[in-house]
Amino acid sequence: MAFSNLLSSTVQAVSEVARAIEAAGRDSPRSPIEGYIERACSPHRTDPDLALNLEICDLINAKGRTYPREAAMCLVRIISGRNQNSAMLALELLDICVKNCGYPFHLQLASKEFLNELVRRFPEKPPIFLPPTQRRILEFIQQWNVTLVQNGKYKRDLLHIADMYHLLLTKGYRFPGVAESAVAVMLQPNESLKSAEEMEEEEIAVKKAKLQELLRRASPADLEEANILMKELVGYDDHRVDYKAKEMEELAKFEQKANVLDSMLQAASVPGDLANDAVQELYTSCKAAQAKIVKLIEDRDDGNLDQLLALNDLLNRVIDRYMTIKRGRPAQQSQEPPAPISLISMSPTNSPQARATAAPASPPTNIMDDLLSLNLAGPMAPMSTGNVTPPGALGSIHLPIGNGSPARSNSPPPAYSWGSHVCRVPFFQQNASRAIMGLSWMVAAPKNVQVQVEPLSAQVLPPQATKGAYNRFRLEWPADMTAADAGKIKYRLAFKSNGVVIEESDVFKVMS
Repeated sequence: MAFSNLLSSTVQAVSEVARAIEAAGRDSPRSPIEGYIERACSPHRTDPDLALNLEICDLINAKGRTYPREAAMCLVRIISGRNQNSAMLALELLDICVKNCGYPFHLQLASKEFLNELVRRFPEKPPIFLPPTQRRILEFIQQWNVTLVQNGKYKRDLLHIADMYHLLLTKGYRFPGVAESAVAVMLQPNESLKSAEEMEEEEIAVKKAKLQELLRRASPADLEEANILMKELVGYDDHRVDYKAKEMEELAKFEQKANVLDSMLQAASVPGDLANDAVQELYTSCKAAQAKIVKLIEDRDDGNLDQLLALNDLLNRVIDRYMTIKRGRPAQQSQEPPAPISLISMSPTNSPQARATAAPASPPTNIMDDLLSLNLAGPMAPMSTGNVTPPGALGSIHLPIGNGSPARSNSPPPAYSWGSHVCRVPFFQQNASRAIMGLSWMVAAPKNVQVQVEPLSAQVLPPQATKGAYNRFRLEWPADMTAADAGKIKYRLAFKSNGVVIEESDVFKVMS
């Protein structure tokens, strides 16, 4: 009887302790990121919630500080748990975090605590058949070793990943291989163009994350390295990195890529020639850099603006050539067209050189010479909507022309569709103090008249530009139509200056 009472009281005491521990676990404070992760990896879920997973990545990147470590350790606890469904969801979330979060999160992947917990359930000798979670873990470790350690920018801080990879190899584990798509996604940020300011911000964020980890570990060697990092962060160290010089080096690399792609496209003639992996990689890199360079041009007024403008023009030409070949048309050659082409200058003709160029050696013998009567000097009606500042307030764009009388042709009109002459029109000179961005020029002709318009020579004009941009277009009309009827051309000009989009349109006649 006494033994029964003792056993009963013991069971009751153990139950009370268990309830107290459970209550303490419920009442223990959780960080917000852990709550998000537990919701994303709930055992009641059947599929990953991509929107929630990306929201977790955004939260880690935005908050920083302890969030990367809390997220990594929370994920690895779920992965090494007994619920296979939650573990697979946590592995999926871990993969998304690795690809969307930066160095602070990667640094936690390389910590001994994380890696040891990640492989805690691995047996000493590999079994014949691995469970799905362990196969996925092996895939991740090999992927991280290839991308973050072997090809990463901060490989020295992530060497524990390589140590774990080699340890598993020596134990007899075989890795499933790395998908090319996964490697490309993780290496792509390293290939993107960054401004000097972005490179400096990234370097400061890396140093802060590393400093926090060193202070957390607090070994003598870690504290010594932390002391050096603190001096660098507060500017005590005189050996500062010249990020402007690094930006110039990056621009030179992308210029070299664009030139290589241009030379490869010159040898291409059909869309099938673009299937080359090297061509696709270079095109993707140049296309991504183009938008970044336009943003840099808008924000810059320093000494490397000329280099940015030149690189932007080069990228525009290369991308236009790529798209021309992709559409099934041969790429335009860079040299000038042959002698029959009539080059029509719309620039002022006051200089002796301009008069010498404009004066023909013999009377004109074709209808296209009448394009000299083109008159765009009249005012343009703005078509922008909303409270848009008129062009004059921004520094107007001029389409200068000569005021001479039109040249007439004494030869009869041709009895066939004319299409062998091209009008090369220099235009778009501006006197604004700010750069002109996104310059576009479109023309439309009457019915039965065909117009072929080449891309503009430049889509960005620097402040006080004197060289301007030019465009070439070709007109073709049937023999039963007069040049006067065919030459009523409607155009639309659009550009962006000082953050304001301006659109202008009008109609001009190629024959008076």
